[in-house]
Amino acid sequence: MDVSEASRTASFHDAPFMNHYTSACPCHPTEPIPLIGNGKNRYQMVSVSDVAEAVTLALQKQPDAILNLGSADVPTTQALVDYVARRAGSASRIVRTPKFLVEAVLSVLHAFRIAPLVPEQFRIAGVDYVLDTAAAEKELGWSPRFNDTEMLWQAYQQYVLGLPKGAT
Repeated sequence: MDVSEASRTASFHDAPFMNHYTSACPCHPTEPIPLIGNGKNRYQMVSVSDVAEAVTLALQKQPDAILNLGSADVPTTQALVDYVARRAGSASRIVRTPKFLVEAVLSVLHAFRIAPLVPEQFRIAGVDYVLDTAAAEKELGWSPRFNDTEMLWQAYQQYVLGLPKGAT
């Protein structure tokens, strides 16, 4: 089986990559941080280097299975964003928003090409998105080395480094 057809990943994440959580974390230390939905959902990520390791193992072992890749012990969205905000020294509070209302507004903004997120991002933002990685662990002997909180923190640091001076 072709390795490119045999694996599915959660959201790619590594310092050079960002997702909607990275840009939602505050640059200003007191601005509210909006979450789409109640924040109890979990959104699994996976490090690019973890994917590279899994692909290398798959090329060596040639499993005849579709394997899911993702981090372990996925925190809630609220816990994840709160972790990054507190570690950044922010006093911002997290504001939960009604998913259906935010999706409706963002859909209209998207129609005018002014939405801050694309539909793929805002439609999945308030739902659980966690893959079972047990088969990858069993078939390849693979397990993720990076967790979501550290991946998001590293991405946030890269995001802040790329901002113009005085923007934080």
